[in-house]
Amino acid sequence: MEQPLSKNAQKRLKREEKWAANAQERKDKRKEKRKEQRQRHQERKRQQPETVEKRLKPSEQVQSGIKVIIDMDFYDKMQPNEVKSLASQIGYCQKANKIVKKTIELQLSSFDTQWDQQFAHKYLNYRNTWNVQFSDLPLDQSSDRPLVYLTADSPNTLERLETDVTYVIGGIVDRNRYKELCLKKAQDLNIRHCKLPIGDYLQMASRKVLTVNHVFEIMVYYCNEPDWKKAFLKVIPERKGPIEVTKAKDPQEHSFAPDTVGNGQDPQASSQVEEKEDPAVCSAVEEKEDSVTEKIQDPKDE
Repeated sequence: MEQPLSKNAQKRLKREEKWAANAQERKDKRKEKRKEQRQRHQERKRQQPETVEKRLKPSEQVQSGIKVIIDMDFYDKMQPNEVKSLASQIGYCQKANKIVKKTIELQLSSFDTQWDQQFAHKYLNYRNTWNVQFSDLPLDQSSDRPLVYLTADSPNTLERLETDVTYVIGGIVDRNRYKELCLKKAQDLNIRHCKLPIGDYLQMASRKVLTVNHVFEIMVYYCNEPDWKKAFLKVIPERKGPIEVTKAKDPQEHSFAPDTVGNGQDPQASSQVEEKEDPAVCSAVEEKEDSVTEKIQDPKDE
């Protein structure tokens, strides 16, 4: 003899029957919701056509002469989720090069097997589809030009980008655990260093936090229109509340002469350097990360 259903079993059965009976209604609601989303998306595109940046054909682009290396030598200092975040940010870097007339030559140094496996898992056939150079050589063996490390901890401020040096962005997402990591590496390698002039143009509602891709995108836009303020406003997220400011340059900040190593030492203090030489243009960087967030559409530090 069949046992009667318990009260709980009866309630569960009724819920299942009701769920099944409403299946078509739920399907119709989902369909209507997707339709509304498409309509809203199309309406935004019609209202703001200038914000939609289209990918250019290679034949429509030219090399700017600017070269950037992302230093990938910090794999062991990151957590697994931070490694994934950096991989995403670099994906946004190579995309930024596809929507501008003047492109930046991009290279990854210290790109070893660990990084190759990480990228292969995330990006299908990336080595053949990206316009990026991948090198397993360390940073100091990766360029025949002088290196300039971009770090927010540097006392030197970038004025303009130059084609006779290679700019370096530290490839790390560390939630600000490692203080002055990139600056110390630049000093150990005896290479110049400097930072982006964000403070000269903008005041932020929050701390100045830039991801790797934000730094690269700023440089890309500056190459195409040499205006730091416009580049900052175009890239820095609105949630950071960037406000234009008028600020006199800090006399303690300086750029080094072309033949001077940026180790934090005042060029005038070292054996009477000729004042007639123009200050070198350093280019510069990641404004110090407290916590990185991803944009990517915002790869927020990821």
